[in-house]
Amino acid sequence: MKGAHNHLILYEKVGIGMSDAKIKVLDDGPLLVKGDVEITDADGNVFKQKGALCRCGHSKNKPFCDGSHQGTFNSKVHASE
Repeated sequence: MKGAHNHLILYEKVGIGMSDAKIKVLDDGPLLVKGDVEITDADGNVFKQKGALCRCGHSKNKPFCDGSHQGTFNSKVHASE
């Protein structure tokens, strides 16, 4: 995770601290986002909605999950020990 380390250094330099935000990768489903998180688009516009983020690409409400993955998306991602 070479790039992740570089991002942490950048956040420290611009004064962005680590929050209590948590992101959980659900088996065959979305990224479940909990905590104080601001989600922005490529132009920096803030999404008003909060919730689970789509991983499958089928959602009609991207970047948020609308359940379209059910029965069509297979992805189980687990951290190595």
